[in-house]
Amino acid sequence: MVVQTCLNFEMTKKEQPKKNEYIDNLKNSHRRYFLGALILSPMIAFLPIAPIAYMRTVFGPVINSDSLSYLTALACLLIFALIICGILEYIREKILLAGAISFISKLEDKVYDVTLVGPKADWADGQKMLNHLRSMRYFLKSPIVGAFFDAPFSLILLLAIFFIHPLMGIFSLLGALIAFLTGLYIEKKIEPDTQLSFEAQSTSRLYLNSFFQNIYSCASMGNLRFFYDKWKNVHKKHLLYQSKTASVQAFGSALSQNVMMIQGSMVLGVGAMLMLTGALPAYMAGNLIIAKFIGALAIRPSMMIIMSWPQVIQFRFSYSELKNLLLDYEKPRENNLSLPPPKGFLKVMGVRKTSDSSKKIILSNINFTAGPKSITAVMGESGAGKTTLAKLLVGIDSPTNGVIRLDDVEIFKWKKIELGPNIGYLPQNIELFGGSLMDNVSRFNPINDKFLQQACELAGIRELFDSHKAGNVISIDHDTLSISNGMKQKVGLARALYGNPKFLVLDEPTSKLDAPSEAKFLEAIQIIKEQGACIIIITHNTKVIQKADTLLMINNGEQKLFDSRENAFARIKAIYEKNKST
Repeated sequence: MVVQTCLNFEMTKKEQPKKNEYIDNLKNSHRRYFLGALILSPMIAFLPIAPIAYMRTVFGPVINSDSLSYLTALACLLIFALIICGILEYIREKILLAGAISFISKLEDKVYDVTLVGPKADWADGQKMLNHLRSMRYFLKSPIVGAFFDAPFSLILLLAIFFIHPLMGIFSLLGALIAFLTGLYIEKKIEPDTQLSFEAQSTSRLYLNSFFQNIYSCASMGNLRFFYDKWKNVHKKHLLYQSKTASVQAFGSALSQNVMMIQGSMVLGVGAMLMLTGALPAYMAGNLIIAKFIGALAIRPSMMIIMSWPQVIQFRFSYSELKNLLLDYEKPRENNLSLPPPKGFLKVMGVRKTSDSSKKIILSNINFTAGPKSITAVMGESGAGKTTLAKLLVGIDSPTNGVIRLDDVEIFKWKKIELGPNIGYLPQNIELFGGSLMDNVSRFNPINDKFLQQACELAGIRELFDSHKAGNVISIDHDTLSISNGMKQKVGLARALYGNPKFLVLDEPTSKLDAPSEAKFLEAIQIIKEQGACIIIITHNTKVIQKADTLLMINNGEQKLFDSRENAFARIKAIYEKNKST
């Protein structure tokens, strides 16, 4: 596609980019769209000459022939040529649009893999890369792409002016050269600011989304103005960079338009001079007008590209970022094992986790086991690493050292699309997605009424299931902020329980529940346990701890204790008595 035309400039950089097989194969698979558009482009570029040829013929042979039929036939031929030109341009646009949609769709799939489910997934990168994809999609659907195909063939029209007279051709070529140099100047001046503007815009969007998601908290703390000012400062940077690029772009556009006008006038002036000096015969006076129009027609696609140069730079920047992302992640993914549903036998052996950025130790030497029909309570102070452990247990992240096995299979290497329905995970911070509450409970899969009823009953939201069966849809697209934290936690718990998973990881599941809801939860985990599930609960709640079979205690990222509840309490009591006596 047009990637191969407007991005080859990348290869002229001092550092040659590393080869990216996925991108290369993707471009090669879309070469047919590029070739289809390229085949049509010469006719699209040359057919607009028809009005010029019509004008030249009308004011020459037609008037001299005094033939009305000649004029009618010529007019019909002109209309036919312009209709054909329009049809071909429409077909080319459809080809380019189909290629753009296909190219971006396949690129989206890969970006999804490497930012959301890959072995080094970075979800923060995901939103930024989707913005880059959106920028590329808008560019590939714009008329600028057609101008890139027209420009090489349109410039060939300048050769026709050389046939009238070489000096006139030189002046026309000079106009095209000035237009090209203007484009280089604009790129050099605005490329850094265009990239900074895009980054500032992405940051401001993140701030704004966060602001509205937490608007009640902001309002209660009296911090609305503070958060607004924080967003505004970033947004001002975006506007500043945007205004700088717009200023340079306005200069380039004005210069380009002046070049077009001067070029046309100079071609006429040079032609007149040549006629006055006898270098051109008088009967070629009409050709001067033709030369002017051909010159304007030849330079028009180039002018269109120059006036849209910020979009070109933005496209190249987005393409480069995506290419670098895919290059970094261009490694065979191992988490693709296809296995039967797990039964719930968990082994955690020598797990150590460090921060990717600071290399700070978050977890160290974690060793424990758990099995079906068991509840393990994970205890520890805030910041001890319990939530990090929860993410490792469900395969969201991988340990730096050590291994976590579920049914003797390393959980991080398990195919997520198969493992996911057999795992229940309740994160500490619960987010609900746009749609209905029942969509959230069913994990946006086709709703199974049996699973839905069981999950809602266990989570204490049977009334929502009954409302669903009565045909009432509770949408959270606009009502998310009105849902209480306790209800969010119940819906999140129902989502974790949907489908009767045999492995559950619940992070502070009672932190936002009232006393009746907490009692309902304690009943639910006992029922789930008897159904054969392996349950890991991160909690400070003594009532939940009393339900546990085993206790795991973590302090400052290190495992301090793992034993049965009775033995663990006895050991803790002995340590307490010893410290008390001393």
